[in-house]
Amino acid sequence: MGKRPPSFDSLSEFERLTFRLSRLSEAELVQVHDFVDELETSRRRTPQPEIFEDELLGVLSIAPENIRARQVYAWEQIRRRAAGRGDA
Repeated sequence: MGKRPPSFDSLSEFERLTFRLSRLSEAELVQVHDFVDELETSRRRTPQPEIFEDELLGVLSIAPENIRARQVYAWEQIRRRAAGRGDA
């Protein structure tokens, strides 16, 4: 690899990459291009869900309508227990 310019450490990541790519041979650039293509292809093959299942369950569990539904269910259980004791 060639010699670094004196201000190499002050360059942005993009500028560093550009500098390093400019020093590669044509064959090496083809290899880098093929590698980037492979990375992009593998990224497209493995779709990432926008919301993970645990996060979705968390969001649903705190939704107001679900909180009310759990409350109604609990009240109904208590009412049935009380009604069962009154029959006995």
